[in-house]
Amino acid sequence: MTRKRSNATGTPWELSGFLFAQHFTRKQLYGSGADFIIKKINEKAQKNYYSKQKQIKNNKDGTFTKAPAAACVASLEQFETQSSRGGSQMKVDYHVHLEEGPYSLRWLTRTAEALLFFQQPDSPRHSLAWMEEMTARIGKRVAQGAFSREWLDLYRVRAKQLGLQEVGVVDHLYRFREFKPYFEQHMHLADDELGRLQREWLDQVCTTSIDEFVSFILSQQPVWAEDGIALRLGIEADYFSGGEEVLAPLVANYPWDHVIGSIHFASGWGFDNPQTQERFLAMSLLDLYEETFAVVGQAVASGLFDIVAHLDNLKVFGHRPPEAKLVPLYRRIAGLLKQHDVATEINTGLYYRYPVKEMCPSESFLRILREHDVPITTSSDSHFPDHLGSYLEQARNTLKQSGYQHIATFEQRKRTLVSL
Repeated sequence: MTRKRSNATGTPWELSGFLFAQHFTRKQLYGSGADFIIKKINEKAQKNYYSKQKQIKNNKDGTFTKAPAAACVASLEQFETQSSRGGSQMKVDYHVHLEEGPYSLRWLTRTAEALLFFQQPDSPRHSLAWMEEMTARIGKRVAQGAFSREWLDLYRVRAKQLGLQEVGVVDHLYRFREFKPYFEQHMHLADDELGRLQREWLDQVCTTSIDEFVSFILSQQPVWAEDGIALRLGIEADYFSGGEEVLAPLVANYPWDHVIGSIHFASGWGFDNPQTQERFLAMSLLDLYEETFAVVGQAVASGLFDIVAHLDNLKVFGHRPPEAKLVPLYRRIAGLLKQHDVATEINTGLYYRYPVKEMCPSESFLRILREHDVPITTSSDSHFPDHLGSYLEQARNTLKQSGYQHIATFEQRKRTLVSL
């Protein structure tokens, strides 16, 4: 697949400026606004650029060579090396959600935490006036919903702070009323304890329209482009065996940049629900993994997806057989991904949101994916704006340690590999 040449604009200090963010305090980064951050970082980067440029010799062929005594900053070296190759380093987050129920007190608290991350009330903390201001802000957020410019702008501000160049918003298919029958067909919804719990959950999370989601993201892409960030339109669709008939029109009828397939259910049971995790204790874990990975393989082979996400998320609560027994399953999935030219992701969500405290895929799985030359991208699986990009720097380092040199980006369902 042809590598995309960088279409970034601006001077070297503007392109490398985000790498100087570590020189600023948390208060400066999060208390003063993204415009202040970028201005200060770029000022520092510009100063370094001009002072170090004198130590660089520009060759006739357009490449850059360090003079013997040069001690150039790392960001400048990276920029110039990649400029000579016609490529660019990319920081991307391709698995981002705007909202997900159930709308519990925990959801309310988590929403308040996200709002506070970006702006503290003017009133003294925990005073009555502070609470009145926070209540008004939370009420406004709930009334506006997730598809509001104000809420999405928090993601954009965070993307600017982190230096992300591409962000893919995907939202879960089960959020959309048009596809509720699809989940009703495949989920366990019988009149028993599990069925009643999952019926309640589905009713709580299925609240909006896919057309509203698509039109909103498309309307905001020019706003993000003004900041030099590509806002990608995606979808995360749960795959069930035999679900192609429903999913194929979904994939074909909307202008997606990328379509993510994922597995969250095993024989109709939502295995990542904390309220049902005790079911792991009554199962043969190896049988469960073999059956679930068989469905992952079907998703890969379906031809529906650009990315199959969090391949081993069945480990979410730490229940899994010894890793050695899973290696054959890893090799089978890696072979199918390569055969069908489907990408996957390194997903940090399980690391910071779930008890297993481990990224997807596991380190041994990742090495096998690299051995098979499976394309991969980086994803935070964030569900709130302050979690955007979480632990992606660690993920990038893990990819490099595993032998990856490129990550996948997507536009209008065309995949491009760019330098890590």
